[in-house]
Amino acid sequence: MRNALLGMAALMLAMGCGKSEDAAPEPAEPVAVEAAQGSQGFTDEVACGAASGDAWEVFGVLDDKKDPFLNMRQKGSTKSEIVAKLTEGTSVKLVESKKKWRQVKVTAGDHAGKEGWVHECCIKPKGSLDRYYAVLSNADHKNSSGKALRSAASILRQDRANVHRFDKRDRRDRDDELYDDGKKRAFLEKAARECMSDEVSKAILKRTAEVWVTTYPGWVDVQLAKKGSKLKKGKQKVLTPWECRQRYCKCVEGDGQGTCYEDKMIRCIEKTGHAGYGCGAG
Repeated sequence: MRNALLGMAALMLAMGCGKSEDAAPEPAEPVAVEAAQGSQGFTDEVACGAASGDAWEVFGVLDDKKDPFLNMRQKGSTKSEIVAKLTEGTSVKLVESKKKWRQVKVTAGDHAGKEGWVHECCIKPKGSLDRYYAVLSNADHKNSSGKALRSAASILRQDRANVHRFDKRDRRDRDDELYDDGKKRAFLEKAARECMSDEVSKAILKRTAEVWVTTYPGWVDVQLAKKGSKLKKGKQKVLTPWECRQRYCKCVEGDGQGTCYEDKMIRCIEKTGHAGYGCGAG
């Protein structure tokens, strides 16, 4: 039964940006951290710049081998009609933003002049190297000894180490195309420390913030997407098998009591070590 439950957890891995337009289920939170690495990055010196304006381009759609395009729709909804399929690198001009959708006008290529709505996941500013979305959970705020990280820049680096080095991620974490390399993660930390605004830095330190991170050749732009919840203090209570069963299994079995999720149930079972009792016992 334990193996079956772990199998369910494996299905919850977060997706890469690609052309997807919906968030993936939340997998278990990361627990491991990265050891200190060298300070080498993309450039010897960080030169903070200004965020790009309305000139953007399509990126990250080539991961989908069957349909390597970004759907441009008539309205900002996955149910809306597709008016064009944009290829990697297509230049667009931002017109309007509504939640996770961007109204754009194609400025070059086969669909030049056409307007529509695209999901924010799969466009990045012109001149940038990469752009990704990160959820900075409680686990991303701790080092290998379990002590709190004191720098927002270190938390950003820890998040990417958890994603790449330890194959652990939070719900809605997006893949990036740069930070699977430790030296580049060192660049991320250095550039974020020098270029990130005080407002964003404070939010990251105090909360489980969600951010958009855009990397340029010599600097990093970190924009706050959601402030998130306040960080949890102290050790979390370990649930008993009975608490696990009462909190999670009832609604998983379909009796409609509360909102429960399989990933929480699995984490509960793993934490208590009582997979043969409580939840999912045959």
